Amino acid sequence: MFGLIQLVLLGSLIFLSGASQATHEVDHRYRIFGTVQNSEGKPVVNTKVKLTGLGGRPLGETNTDKVGGYEFRLHVHNQDLGTRFWVTANGMTGEGRINFDPGNKITERVHRVDLPKND
Repeated sequence: MFGLIQLVLLGSLIFLSGASQATHEVDHRYRIFGTVQNSEGKPVVNTKVKLTGLGGRPLGETNTDKVGGYEFRLHVHNQDLGTRFWVTANGMTGEGRINFDPGNKITERVHRVDLPKND
């Protein structure tokens, strides 16, 4: 539980903009990114994207770029593995869980959430 609280507190500080840069070691960085598209599959530019954690706690907010992309960077620990999060934009919500191999200290930890989800 300490890891989740730490995630929420640090997430609040790190996510002041989409251009925020987490400077932690690779095994503590977690990048959540994706695109926002309208019902016709066209990018939604300059729309607000929110990242929330359990209980609806805000973890960050940014705007999409000129191609509808967004990015958040978290500081995570092994005990945060499996923690749920939600990405909301343009009336759509995507869900994910923090997922990585705790033994891998080299590979970048990332999770893609596109809105709407394309199957």
